[in-house]
Amino acid sequence: MPVYAKNSGAFLAIINLSETPCDGICDVLISSKAGEVLKKITNEIKTGGR
Repeated sequence: MPVYAKNSGAFLAIINLSETPCDGICDVLISSKAGEVLKKITNEIKTGGR
């Protein structure tokens, strides 16, 4: 699914501790625990970056 989306012009972000087969085609690669990163992103959105 990620390859199909990327080939159709989608922005692809991967958040994962280990390598994935799609790391080479993604636009953003964050090597971390997804739950921790998503909590930080959610907090930034809620607070407007303050």
